[in-house]
Amino acid sequence: MALITTIPNEPIRVAKGQDATIRRRVRAIEWAQLTADAASGATTLNVKPLAYALASGAKLLFGENYVITLSAAADAGDVALTVTAIDGPLKTGDYGQMVRDLTGYTIVIEVLSNRGDATPVITLSGADVTLATQTGVDRGIVDLALVAADTASLDAGVYFWSMWKTDAGTTRPLAEGEFEIVEMGRL
Repeated sequence: MALITTIPNEPIRVAKGQDATIRRRVRAIEWAQLTADAASGATTLNVKPLAYALASGAKLLFGENYVITLSAAADAGDVALTVTAIDGPLKTGDYGQMVRDLTGYTIVIEVLSNRGDATPVITLSGADVTLATQTGVDRGIVDLALVAADTASLDAGVYFWSMWKTDAGTTRPLAEGEFEIVEMGRL
């Protein structure tokens, strides 16, 4: 079984008729960009004015595996973040995006022939979806188990996927994008 780790804003690519585990990190719209270098051990990060408020305890992902925790809330417009001491240096211009805590949610992924279609060609839910522990670098990570039969009867080509979360009867979109099925051996 192939493990396919996807990058936000890039399509998910899978081989037709092949088992695969797709790992996706769900990020939020909230972000911060540094306006000054921050040394290892720093507890304040200087940032461009925030477009959104960030709660104390929010986690920002810098790069693919460096998570920083806010130790105080920040309001929209703030230009400094109070964080737990960082493990390594960050550079001016580095960009951190809030990662979603998916604890307690039921996740459903639908693959559609076209955006807006009413009937999905693939639906992944329940045992097909595994949430990581949702702490530290694992926050926001979802593993999707795709079996060969899910794509075997579909044509190679570009489809559309969407991910939804359900909690206490409320369903909300989390992420979406292109889902590409390629002929086996072309990945």
